[in-house]
Amino acid sequence: MSDRQLRFYQHDRLASIGVPGSSVRVMNAASTPVCQLGGPPFTENKLLAVDRATSVLASIQSSAINSVAYCAYGNNGTGPLPVSLGFNGEHREAFGVYLLGRGERGYSPSLKRFISADRTSIFLAGNLNAYAYTAGDPINYNDPSGNIRGPIARYRDWKAGKELVKASENLKHQIDSTSYLKFNVVQEGKNNAHRKREILAIDTELKEIDAKILALIDDMRTMDGTVTYEKSKDGLKASYLYKNYADKASESKKLEANRIQLVTERQKLEKIQSQVEAAEWRLKQNEIAIQAARDRLEYLKKKYPHVAMKAIRTTL
Repeated sequence: MSDRQLRFYQHDRLASIGVPGSSVRVMNAASTPVCQLGGPPFTENKLLAVDRATSVLASIQSSAINSVAYCAYGNNGTGPLPVSLGFNGEHREAFGVYLLGRGERGYSPSLKRFISADRTSIFLAGNLNAYAYTAGDPINYNDPSGNIRGPIARYRDWKAGKELVKASENLKHQIDSTSYLKFNVVQEGKNNAHRKREILAIDTELKEIDAKILALIDDMRTMDGTVTYEKSKDGLKASYLYKNYADKASESKKLEANRIQLVTERQKLEKIQSQVEAAEWRLKQNEIAIQAARDRLEYLKKKYPHVAMKAIRTTL
């Protein structure tokens, strides 16, 4: 039981190998291995240099650089790999075989073929080689699932194409939303500034009204507000002793009513919360969504390189 390993995957990429007393971790960025962290015999962290197919070409440990080269089928000679990953970013076993598809089938780069037949080979017409790797074309294809390019593989390619198109459209949608969200941030900023100007204008008008009311009150204090009553054909008629007193009292009431209206309007404006922060938050979330959509698309492009060129929109 001492040789037992626990392997953990991030999507289809190896993320960690755990053995009793130690572990090896592989850090991936957008499905590309970038460094290896971990225990014996890999006692120091190593940065990785990979090619487009994510095959590890070199590792950097302290000041030492260890390089490795492969033939088209992934054979790197008899020497050990500098890190746990090798051809196409897959983990090579101690006995020199890559267990593709999380153990679906073993591939031997020295033999340039799988060591067991594909389970779908009974569906293949034309007596095709069920042990062939990438149907004899390792330059343009790889077999990460461990299955050869038969009818089931074509079905998987179709599903992969749908995933790629969906990821591409999602990225385009998120990018297209950016201009609207930026406009919304600017517009909310303008609305907020306009609201502040309206409140400032109301405050200025309220000060003017208060000054007018105080002036009227001072004038009315100097007048006699006595009301006299005279008989008329319509009955008793009330009138102020000073005629101007009535005019000023009426004007004061109008100003007070106008003041109440302005105060009510100001309170309504103050209750309106600024939407600038909310608009900026939505824009920030959109940027995060764009990065996530771009990472997802890059991951699918590397996972299905033979489908990507046909499926992905060229407008992105």
